Amino acid sequence: MLGHPLAVGCLVLLVVNDHLLKAHFHNRMTGKLSDVAGLAFAPILLGAMIETGCWMIRRRHPQQTTTLAVMGIVVAVAFAAVQTVPAVTDLYRWLAGLPWSGRSSVVADVTDLIALPAVALGWFLADRRGSTASHLRPGPAIRLGSVSRGASRRREDAGTDTGTGPVEDRLV
Repeated sequence: MLGHPLAVGCLVLLVVNDHLLKAHFHNRMTGKLSDVAGLAFAPILLGAMIETGCWMIRRRHPQQTTTLAVMGIVVAVAFAAVQTVPAVTDLYRWLAGLPWSGRSSVVADVTDLIALPAVALGWFLADRRGSTASHLRPGPAIRLGSVSRGASRRREDAGTDTGTGPVEDRLV
């Protein structure tokens, strides 16, 4: 799901906006663009990290829509708290290291809450794509020293198998 065009577009928008557009325009629009792109991309990134972590420790991960729903809620609550609670804003600044890095500061702005619906992008993508870590899990066609019969039939149907017998018989 991280490779989905909408997710990639959010990441590109976030990077271009934060590093180029804000430097030239630095207005309310650039701030809102960052909020929308960040709120849309953060749950997707966190969900992919959780699924990949579960895959790495060989644990069954929760359903993708559940993961993205929980991550969306976490991101939305954290964003709303940073925008509305001064102590949380200060904590976020400190954790992000902004006072020492010389980077742009975090500005608490209640009008930024208009960007909150962007967290729903993850749910939208989850309904249309497979698991974010599914490309990392070996499927039936990827086994040590063999190819599944389904994969060999697909190759034969596509005209790419030029041998006389099943592909499994020719593997060494």
